[in-house]
Amino acid sequence: MKLDIIELAELGKTERREKILKSDSYELFKLYAEERQNIVDFIPISRNDNVLEINSECGIISAKLAEKANRITTVEENTTYCTAATKLNSRYCNINYVNSAIKEFINDCDEKFDYIFIINDVYKIFSEKLLASVYNLLQENGKLIIATNNKLGLKYWAGCQESLNGGFFVGIENYQLIKTNKRLYSKSEIERLLNENQIDKYRFLYPYPDYLFPISVYSDRRLPQKGELDNNIRNFEGERYLLFDEKKAYDTIIEENIFPIYSNSYLVVIDR
Repeated sequence: MKLDIIELAELGKTERREKILKSDSYELFKLYAEERQNIVDFIPISRNDNVLEINSECGIISAKLAEKANRITTVEENTTYCTAATKLNSRYCNINYVNSAIKEFINDCDEKFDYIFIINDVYKIFSEKLLASVYNLLQENGKLIIATNNKLGLKYWAGCQESLNGGFFVGIENYQLIKTNKRLYSKSEIERLLNENQIDKYRFLYPYPDYLFPISVYSDRRLPQKGELDNNIRNFEGERYLLFDEKKAYDTIIEENIFPIYSNSYLVVIDR
């Protein structure tokens, strides 16, 4: 049975989750799983803050931001997603929904924001060269927070399919065999893109197992220790190979002090 995205948004969360789990649809689960809110729950947003969320999808992360901030502006190009978000978060009166392409929103926007979040489809910002324009929407002392998977993440070496395009080792082989503007970036590539846009105040955090369904978030001040990274079989989106024991590989990577290169995901915190 095919489930309607908007009808699901109108259901209570228990009934919605039961229907999605029965449907065995990863895409629906990703759109509505409350576990995704973990990626922003620890961010110290105050009740005075004005927040922008770009590529907000059906609003599952918007709900957590609305609980924490004064006002939320969400931008989503997909009309169905935007409509679903209004249904899902109808109890919140501090969300302003904008159904628009990002470039058009930026051109028309005359506001500044304390926090800007890009949790979904960051490749659109990079491929359309919008990073500097988004950064310029920040208030002084504001923060731009970007979540993305890492094309060199250990899960892709171990046999998971690339999250944007599907296929094995697609990102590791640097997209040489497919034509696409949808791509993931390594840590060094992200740093290069930031520097090219004259952005030099940033730091990397490392969501584990990834930014979609994180159970912990590490930093350069507190990197993972040997034995901690043992929750690795989380390929909800499709079939995978099991080419080696990821826990043992992580232990070696940690011992060699190169974990940031192979982290499955990054949360990049950029200061204005």
